[in-house]
Amino acid sequence: MGAGGARARWGWRWPVIHPSLVLVAGLAVVSGRAGEVVVLFGSVLAHELGHSLVGRLFGLRLQRITLYPFGGVAELAGLERASPRARLATLVAGPLVSLLLFLAGGWLAGQAGPESPWGRWGGSLHEANRGLLVANLLPVGPLDGGRMVEVALERRVGVGVARRWLMGAGVGTG
Repeated sequence: MGAGGARARWGWRWPVIHPSLVLVAGLAVVSGRAGEVVVLFGSVLAHELGHSLVGRLFGLRLQRITLYPFGGVAELAGLERASPRARLATLVAGPLVSLLLFLAGGWLAGQAGPESPWGRWGGSLHEANRGLLVANLLPVGPLDGGRMVEVALERRVGVGVARRWLMGAGVGTG
């Protein structure tokens, strides 16, 4: 059962791929970096699925996942109206997936050795998810870190003030 006693349903939807991502993929193939791009966008998709699966536990419905050249977005119906606990858990889930993939990639690279295909794949997984983890935890919106800070601040200062502070931080670091 979902929030308010409503039955939670999980409907699988294929991710939407932004047209500019096709250009990036083509350039990756031409430059011999297709493997790294597949690992990166597979990791982005896994990160967004982490948000989606935890959101589902709180009765949120996945509307779509969109992959862009610069990352991805999981759109969950009702996320902004969900409890702070549900929002925070849903927001933390994506970086947690990235952390697990980062650790798994590092372990695999270490076990298989840098010259083996598995070692290179593990190294790519490790590097891609280090970048995703660091970038997503920056405390600026609309990144996960900024949205987590917003949830943490809203009880003390209200949603509007928390958002204005984060917008100011984003402009200041920007």
